Amino acid sequence: MAKYKGHYYAQKGTKWNEIAKDQASVLDITPPLRLQDQALKVFEDWKSRFNDEWINNVASINANNSIAQYNEYILSRLSYAECSHLACDTIINNALEKFTNSIISKWGEIVIPKTYDSEDLDAQSLIEKIEERAKEIDLRKKVRDLIHMSLTYGKGSIFIDVNSDELDKQLIKKTNVFTQNKIQNLQIVPPYTMGAVRVETTNVLDKNYMRPQMWYIQGAGNVDSSRLIDLVMFDTPLLIRPMYNFGGIALSQFMKNYVATADATRQSLGDIMLRFKTNVIKTDLLKVNPTEANERAQSINRQRNNLGTLLLTSQEDYVETITPITGLESISAHQMQYISVAGRLPANVLFGITPSGLNATGEYEIENYNKETQNLQNSKVKPIVEELLYLICLEMGYNIKPEFKFEELSKKSELEEAQISQTYADIAFRSIESGMMTQEQAIDYLVSKEVYPDTFTLEIEESDMDLDMDLGTE
Repeated sequence: MAKYKGHYYAQKGTKWNEIAKDQASVLDITPPLRLQDQALKVFEDWKSRFNDEWINNVASINANNSIAQYNEYILSRLSYAECSHLACDTIINNALEKFTNSIISKWGEIVIPKTYDSEDLDAQSLIEKIEERAKEIDLRKKVRDLIHMSLTYGKGSIFIDVNSDELDKQLIKKTNVFTQNKIQNLQIVPPYTMGAVRVETTNVLDKNYMRPQMWYIQGAGNVDSSRLIDLVMFDTPLLIRPMYNFGGIALSQFMKNYVATADATRQSLGDIMLRFKTNVIKTDLLKVNPTEANERAQSINRQRNNLGTLLLTSQEDYVETITPITGLESISAHQMQYISVAGRLPANVLFGITPSGLNATGEYEIENYNKETQNLQNSKVKPIVEELLYLICLEMGYNIKPEFKFEELSKKSELEEAQISQTYADIAFRSIESGMMTQEQAIDYLVSKEVYPDTFTLEIEESDMDLDMDLGTE
């Protein structure tokens, strides 16, 4: 027999039944019933089953009928094809575009940390060169496309093309390598064209647990993960991450059910409006002559207006029924609110609806949305931009890691900024008067609060120094 991942298989040509009978007649291999043996057997069975379940082909996690596949069915995970179709829906497409544009609408500035300050380094000149190189490789647009793909499919990747044939080898990020092999292109790789080849899924103490170190990409073969930069906007729990191709959850999956319910509500409201008003004529004409009755009804419909007169016989009775529509607008509004919650977008941003009600401006919702967007920028997008800027510096021969600071989405007015600066200045002045701060400490405090520029220096006259000395002597 041959053993494969905890399971035994009979070799080809072996008479299994005969061997089993012979072995049973020769000796009894049944172990004594002990608790630790049974527990060990259960552990080994589940261990072998677990190892077999995490088989990851291209965009397909399992190759056998395992528990994980049933979990995938229960969770109703959207396939990449479904994500593509949902991205064509009017509301979901609007959410994807609005979300992407909100994150990337305002770019930022490159900052060289002070730790790299030296006489030989012209920081401003280096920043200008980095910005020029970033435009050459179209860095901002690539990041924008990466964000859009991550929202659409749950994950997006940037392939760093340095014109290398050994894609399965680790990309060495050093100056002597990148000065000779500059970035040729930043290629956006869709997640449906790649699948994990080498990934640790059992040892939770491993630093790369549930993080693939090798990918198989359609048309390219095995590619080391160091040549890819991944972006996942909405993370999946570790337990089910392999079922999502080690990516995240698409925004369309969050919105799918709510959009479907809202669409069904919209159609139902349309049907109600079609039957909003119905005219009923009680008559026996339908029994006597159905054809004449239908012609009479059509004639009445053609003559219906505010100036028309309806002639009825003494045997006919006219009844007008009206369907009440009170409260229907609130039902539609609630559906739109549910969609905006699922899409992480305020209703006035997603649908362009003007807030109604006394003193309703929507500024509070916009402010909260800008804060959430700023958090996503700093936690998800900023590390990717800084990694790409670092590679650009390596191309120029500098082992420098620039920082990237996104521009604030909601800027304060000049009056608000002046009031805030005045508050900081009052705090510093009172701290000096009470002896809690020295003048130098107060200046550092105001510089940290951006009241003064970084280049501000405190000039102390000799008379002030003498006064300080005299005070110290007393």
